[in-house]
Amino acid sequence: MNAILQPSRTSNGQGRLLPLIVALSGNSGCGKTSLVRAAGARLHDVGDISAVVATPAAAQAKERLSSFIGKLHFVSDDALDNASLQQIVRTTGEPLLLVETVEPLKLPTEARESHRRVIVFSTAAGNDKVFEYPDAVAAADLVVLTKNDLLAHVPFDVATFTAAR
Repeated sequence: MNAILQPSRTSNGQGRLLPLIVALSGNSGCGKTSLVRAAGARLHDVGDISAVVATPAAAQAKERLSSFIGKLHFVSDDALDNASLQQIVRTTGEPLLLVETVEPLKLPTEARESHRRVIVFSTAAGNDKVFEYPDAVAAADLVVLTKNDLLAHVPFDVATFTAAR
């Protein structure tokens, strides 16, 4: 995780550092909110972080994340566009901005140098899901496979999944 959290952060031209953006995308139920919650819990003592939740399950995410994330922004999944994300990036004061979406995120131009893309897959969804998002997998800095405890109970070929990367 340290490699992901240590890219160079760029200035917005006004002497203020832009937040590090970590964009997590993946199908509903793959564990994105759990990863955001775990990151918030682990980094809570280090400093405040912000999160944008742009998923159909945003209401449930609010309850799960509110005690771990300094500033929560909820945007409907179809309303998170470049302009709304740029506004959040410009106004957040936290050094880390976690963005949870279903679709892979198109990051604002001013933030591309200081971001990381994470795509999340679940064993329960099957090993073929990785082939449905080849561009997102290719652009990802990290591919996460969740719910590994289910491997003994669901048809999932790890070799096929990892070969896609």
